[in-house]
Amino acid sequence: MVLSLIVLVGPMACSPAERLDKANLPDRRLAPVLASMQHTIDTLDADPVTQWRSGWVGNMFTNVLGEGNRGLCYHWQEAIARGVAPSVRQAGLSMVGLAVNVANGLEHHAVVIFDPAAVSAGWETDPATVAAFFKRTDATVLDGWERGRADAYPMQSWIRHHTVGSAGPALELIDFFELSPGPAAQTSGQRSYP
Repeated sequence: MVLSLIVLVGPMACSPAERLDKANLPDRRLAPVLASMQHTIDTLDADPVTQWRSGWVGNMFTNVLGEGNRGLCYHWQEAIARGVAPSVRQAGLSMVGLAVNVANGLEHHAVVIFDPAAVSAGWETDPATVAAFFKRTDATVLDGWERGRADAYPMQSWIRHHTVGSAGPALELIDFFELSPGPAAQTSGQRSYP
């Protein structure tokens, strides 16, 4: 089983996704968000009760050892979203969940940060606008799972790197702002991510 995973994951490791740093952020408002992400990961690393692990080895530890271990990609997704929500809100940005490979067993989850002014109200329920969203060059993926670090990627690069076969990306309409401390997201009868 482990050998099968290594064979299947091999191509992903050969073509790393382009990582962003302070010098090449598509939006200067992302700088405090990345600082919040780093603080969140530092806090997770310092947790005396829960061991946070990353990558495929982290998945094995978490699945085999269970209690007291975190490290599945959706654990990272939720922890990062909780940690960055206040800075995302303060910067006037939005976030949604992103998943790839949901149907093929190599499922992976992360957080996408984007400018809400560039999308129309209700965009997340229209298949055409969701498909267009995945082609955006200004959206940024936050993903701590792979290396246990505050990694940010251009969304298209992250999707290319993590998609295996024909399983394309999917939005996860998780209200991260409800998960985080601070005022609740304002909505007008529809789910939104201000």
